[in-house]
Amino acid sequence: MNRARVLQLFKSSEWPGLGRLLLFSWLMNALPASGSMWPATWQEPATPQPPAQRAIDYRQPVREYKDVRMGNMKVGVEKQLQAEAPQTAAKALERLESERTRALAALPAKASKQLGRIPFFLMYGPKAKNGGRNNGLEYFQKNAPRQHPELDRRWGDAIVIYCAQNYVQISDLWAQKALLHEFAHAYQLEQWPELQPDIQSAWEHARDSGLYRNVRDVETGKTVDSAYALVNQLEYFAELSGMYFARCNYQPTNREELKASDPVGHAMIRKLWKPEK
Repeated sequence: MNRARVLQLFKSSEWPGLGRLLLFSWLMNALPASGSMWPATWQEPATPQPPAQRAIDYRQPVREYKDVRMGNMKVGVEKQLQAEAPQTAAKALERLESERTRALAALPAKASKQLGRIPFFLMYGPKAKNGGRNNGLEYFQKNAPRQHPELDRRWGDAIVIYCAQNYVQISDLWAQKALLHEFAHAYQLEQWPELQPDIQSAWEHARDSGLYRNVRDVETGKTVDSAYALVNQLEYFAELSGMYFARCNYQPTNREELKASDPVGHAMIRKLWKPEK
């Protein structure tokens, strides 16, 4: 509702004179001049919190992990997973090692070295005695556990794989894209503010230009009304990073298609990642 609509309702209102006047005065002061119900200065939080993340307590009771090293990769494997489904844990670790090697090789050398230090946590998922999510990967900033009491204190500056079984089963495309996506979040959030100007500007341009709408999912064949890249500037940067350095499950699926369909976003990725080619 905006001011024009309030005026229209005021003119057609059957309220008595004083009541109409008081209602009109209150609404006109409460509503912004724009068409939004939110104040003109209000901004959507840059990092919306997934409901599933808030619903499960990963801090209490304290989770137990087995520390695993594979080359220079550190992984905390949930002990219940290791005890009850050792083959699943082994397959997930093997896939993670392979995808991590592939992702770091695709990135510029400086960024690859920076991101290669990030540890991982491999979780059991819903079968864990204390509960768990059934899919997904997520990077958490260093201070995230201090801000969110449901997170494991050890998850700061780490990537969490929420369900080993799901990670083993996802397609090759998703395994490749998902890790690159989380590396991109880490790359952005540990050196720039969430509202990094170049990313914000490119995202707003894509949003306002009608890009990333009615795109086809290359795996399911279904049309997606609004691609994940449009959620906010953080997801835009992560999704485009995946398109440039790996693949995406919707158009543009690779860097050539990205350059053709979203040249502003393509240029932003090249400016911030500084790829060798």
